[in-house]
Amino acid sequence: MKKMLSIILALAMLLSMTTVAAVAETAEGTWKVAILTGTTTQGEEEFRAAEKLAAEYP
Repeated sequence: MKKMLSIILALAMLLSMTTVAAVAETAEGTWKVAILTGTTTQGEEEFRAAEKLAAEYP
């Protein structure tokens, strides 16, 4: 019983590793990263801090 369970678990791990490897190979391509922030009315303090940093580090 234990031997059968260990074989099934080993096969499941092997299958998951091969699936991840296949996805990693095809994941390359053109993609973009988006940074989502709130509006200035929601975070006035953060907006002012970002303005200050932008002026300090142009």
